[in-house]
Amino acid sequence: MNTDDHRAADDLEELLASLPAPHGAPDADFGSRPARFVLPPPSDPRADRSRQDAFSSRITNIDVLANNIENLIQETRKRDVLDGTEFNRDELIRSAVFLQPPEWERAWSDGANVLRPGGSYGVLLIVSRRGYGATTFARQLGARHAPAESALLDLEADWSQPSVGRLPLERDHTYLLELKDPEIDRFDRDFLDRLSVFAEKLRQAGSRLVVTATDELWAGHHSWSGPGIKVVHLPAPPNAQQLVERHLSAKGLGSLVQYVRSTNARASIQGRDAVEAVRCVETVVRQWATHQQRQSTADSSGAQGPVDRPVRIEHLASPATRADGLQGQIELALADWRDHFDTLFNDPARTLSGKETPLSLSDRCLLLALAIHRVAPASVIGADAHALETAIEAASGGPQAVGSPTVGTIFAGRGLRPRLLALSADVDPQDRVTFDRPGYSEAVLGYVWDNFPPFRTVLLKWLVRLPVRPRTDGGPSPRALSALILRHRTSQRLDEVRDLALQADRAALLVTVTERALKDDHMSGTTWNSLSKWAKQTASVRAVVAEVCRRVLIDESSTQSARRLAMTRLRNLVQTDDRTIRAQVLDVFDFLATRPGMRPMLVREVENWLVREWPAPAGRLALLALMHCENAGLPWLLDPGSPLAEPHLRDALRELFGDTAESPEITARAAAWLRAAATDRAAADIVLGQLAPTLRGHSQAQAAVDLWHAVRETILPDGSRVSDQLFDCISCPEMPQEPGRGTRVEAAPSEALTAEELDGPVEFA
Repeated sequence: MNTDDHRAADDLEELLASLPAPHGAPDADFGSRPARFVLPPPSDPRADRSRQDAFSSRITNIDVLANNIENLIQETRKRDVLDGTEFNRDELIRSAVFLQPPEWERAWSDGANVLRPGGSYGVLLIVSRRGYGATTFARQLGARHAPAESALLDLEADWSQPSVGRLPLERDHTYLLELKDPEIDRFDRDFLDRLSVFAEKLRQAGSRLVVTATDELWAGHHSWSGPGIKVVHLPAPPNAQQLVERHLSAKGLGSLVQYVRSTNARASIQGRDAVEAVRCVETVVRQWATHQQRQSTADSSGAQGPVDRPVRIEHLASPATRADGLQGQIELALADWRDHFDTLFNDPARTLSGKETPLSLSDRCLLLALAIHRVAPASVIGADAHALETAIEAASGGPQAVGSPTVGTIFAGRGLRPRLLALSADVDPQDRVTFDRPGYSEAVLGYVWDNFPPFRTVLLKWLVRLPVRPRTDGGPSPRALSALILRHRTSQRLDEVRDLALQADRAALLVTVTERALKDDHMSGTTWNSLSKWAKQTASVRAVVAEVCRRVLIDESSTQSARRLAMTRLRNLVQTDDRTIRAQVLDVFDFLATRPGMRPMLVREVENWLVREWPAPAGRLALLALMHCENAGLPWLLDPGSPLAEPHLRDALRELFGDTAESPEITARAAAWLRAAATDRAAADIVLGQLAPTLRGHSQAQAAVDLWHAVRETILPDGSRVSDQLFDCISCPEMPQEPGRGTRVEAAPSEALTAEELDGPVEFA
């Protein structure tokens, strides 16, 4: 599907302009067009009854024609409209985490009026800041107030810019569309004007469109208004404290609510938006899981286990902590460390009052290395810190630019161990470092990123180029890079990591980071949009897209929506001449075909190709993959219960056999069908009966020859060769119908293959 075509397919004026010119037009090319439909003359009341009856008949034909034109318009639009996933209303309504604050009351009431049947609006436009919960608002509003017979569909904005012509239009649907990416979702006034016209069509069809847009995209359109569109604003996010408590209870962790109600925890949570509140929930759950693991380790070993690091009073509002240590961990993890970092990253030449002093360049690099590793040998942390310092020197024009100490001054100063201890790290007798300060590692990385913009590129390059060492947690780089990407929730950081990773030949790192971004509810949409753009770039970038989609598809925890989005990207990937990518995608499809629950996705690709007339490459590969499947000794596609209709299967096989240069695997896979069925004559007849009609015709001649050669040594139970039976079925359409899925479609006699038309010294005796 060409996602770059922004032609408004629903623009009636453009459609009418494309029709033949009226009779008598000076530019009419009479010989090049079919006869025109001519309207009948006006009715004459004095005419006889027979003429009136004839006229009524003509009017009826006009109505039929108009209806056919409307159906044609809709079918044309369906070929290039946005795809979507249907929501489960009951699950949305049963959600225990949905919180509707008082500030949303007016927007909720206006939105409910838009969705009610018979309303005067076809489009609801919800404007809010990022992180305020507009997506949740839209989904819950649709689930609770859209008519019961209306399907709730989440649209995927798979475009390079918004286009009304790409929006679907079917009866009794409530569509949800999210616009937040400043690169591909930015709209202009023309889009809004067209959307206003489209709103009336939606209303007439009993459908609605709910659009969420960030205030950044809405900027410049505050004065716009148009019929059929209701604009509402979300002035504030839900209460962060209530949201955190609801999420904990919904996860079955209601016992942790008491920990987030302490004075310190409440102070840290207060004022956060909805996305940040959910991050707080993740932080609390992570600290609880770590605490449980420590207790489990201590119980199983009979020892006391690692002792919880005491809470540092200077970072908390009050010294009160629970005896089990978990309260302190949670408060530290949620704490705002910025005042502390303001001191550590101040000018080293300044003299500040207090116990803490600004860190030197070397110690700042050591702190960052500690933060990303958390647990590692001292030598590893020291080496990576030195690599960062070296990178800073190179970016600054040399050591003198940043006052780097000489080897002599380094040797005359503190050693690595006392420097690590000064940063509150633990160093055991084997020089293994543990930097276990809850929330601190994430906080220092975010602080450095936010407060030293010129340093960002150096930091990213350093993280990307960190040596790959054997680890059980996958290494520090993916975790740190993912944290930075999720912190800002924009595609820009992901694109930067993409470029740096591919330059450093670290494609595997990029795949891992991208996969983590996809698993984040608040970043997944932006990441999928990025993958759509990457699918049109260089071969190395496309290979990353293919691998990311493969991981999503084979991951048991992936949702159906995520798998559908992955299939869309793979479909876009194979619309190029890159045979390497094609082979990579075919491998993915072959794997999916081995899992019965995933075969419907492949069947859908074949049907998209044959029925919806989508580009053929993905459909061809899907069919090849499905040819691997078997059921009770027969190809799965030939089973009476196969979801792929027999006419579609015949059409698809005929196309593949007609272009073996594009689908060279078809011969081997068809031969595998015949070999597998050769032990059972009835099964062999079914397979032969299905393959033979698709091999008749001059364009399939070479495929017939290749398949004949491939099965020449395969023998049936009665001693005859499969190749001979294949030729007989191809050249003799009048042979009796074998048992199969349905009636065989016979080829015209002129298309029957003869032995003389086969290339090469072939003998059919």
